[in-house]
Amino acid sequence: MSLATPTDKTGGVPGVDRRHRFSDFYHERTNFQFIAHSKRWLIFSGTLLLISVTALAFRGLNLGIEFEGGTAWQVTVADDVDASVSDVREILDPLGFEDAKVSTLSGSSGESVRVQAEVVQDPIRTMSIALAEQAGLDEADILFERSEEGGGTYTYTLPEDSELTAEEIETAITDAGATDPDVVLDGQNVTITLAELPSSPLTDVAQALADYAGVDVSEVSISTVGPTWGETVTRKAIQALLIFFVVLAVYLTFRFEWKMAVSSIVAVIHDIIVSVGVYAIFQFEVSPATVTAFLTILGFSLYDTVVVFDKIGENQKTLTATGRMTYPEMVNRSLNAVLMRSLSTTIVALLPVISLLVVGAWIMGATSLESFALALAVGLGIGAYSSIFVASPILATWKAREPQYRALEDRRRRSSLAAASVSTGVPVIEDNGEPHAVAVPEGVAGPPAVGRTVAPRPRQPRGRKRR
Repeated sequence: MSLATPTDKTGGVPGVDRRHRFSDFYHERTNFQFIAHSKRWLIFSGTLLLISVTALAFRGLNLGIEFEGGTAWQVTVADDVDASVSDVREILDPLGFEDAKVSTLSGSSGESVRVQAEVVQDPIRTMSIALAEQAGLDEADILFERSEEGGGTYTYTLPEDSELTAEEIETAITDAGATDPDVVLDGQNVTITLAELPSSPLTDVAQALADYAGVDVSEVSISTVGPTWGETVTRKAIQALLIFFVVLAVYLTFRFEWKMAVSSIVAVIHDIIVSVGVYAIFQFEVSPATVTAFLTILGFSLYDTVVVFDKIGENQKTLTATGRMTYPEMVNRSLNAVLMRSLSTTIVALLPVISLLVVGAWIMGATSLESFALALAVGLGIGAYSSIFVASPILATWKAREPQYRALEDRRRRSSLAAASVSTGVPVIEDNGEPHAVAVPEGVAGPPAVGRTVAPRPRQPRGRKRR
């Protein structure tokens, strides 16, 4: 028959039962079997990574205007207007913006409508760029002023060595979209008067949104961002991430050892992939604030991992000398010892972040904080999880294969077999690494244990004979 090797159910903490009271968390008397169930955490984390990668491949990220480039309009509707995405789309379709992203936002100042589309070039700016290129000037040197009649005037000064004529200037601005421009060249000073400005998609959409919201067109905010800015932010973020990994590896290698450094980096990569996967699944918008928050949560994840590894390093110094636990058991005990500390730091860090989400973004309408707070909330939770269920099991499995810890585990197994023999009174042998009990007929001496010393069956006390 088979006999399981006895295990220490207390994880090295004497007097601890499997049932925990709330006070056990504060007095470090918990006995959760984190390392014993490493395969469960591996399957769970692997599932999270698979879902995240799949969502990223098929759904992609909802990149904000700062990364893709584009033009955004936003207006706060009047109190008697009920903002509706479908209604806004109906007024945008005739203007040629069928693919624009439309969203409604709620805040303390009321409901707002936000429209985001590809970069829309303003004809006024197009003409300014054309005049600047022709004259060899910067765009900022071309001044434009609108007139009350609906037209406008360009004024600028040509370089001293310029030989441009009024006809050449008129041709350049006409090609850029102007109609019947009046060009006056006085020495090097140029004045171009336009009686009527060409139609601008920027102003057309702004006017349509203003009419829908019941406000003046001046209350519609317009912002345009080129895609090069987003590319710069992305490149800088990747550079910062690589530098972070290098600094992390060097610090943990000198502070602890290189296996702890690798385990920490694996946990951080796990945090990044799962956090990005959450954004891909729920299609949360990715903004520069999101990138900043991601870099912030990496620091928190590292902090929580260092706290755990510091306790492991402290207990590791006396592990081989005492021989009371194997390396995985020591890691499990260390995790239970710092469990309350990890929970406390995570909860304390999440409270202000949740306040930013609930009070700042959803109640007060501070939407600029939403992306930052949302990324922090996701990352803090995942960072706390990976410190216990990713980094520590990887380290325990890796270190347990080292010769000194394998020898320690072998001694522990032999001690457990001897204890089983004494407690049951049945000789125990080890066959292919598995303990087995030997059935011994009554009155017949049992065979010796293979490779093990079997403790003799204890004698029964004999009663004293009466005289």
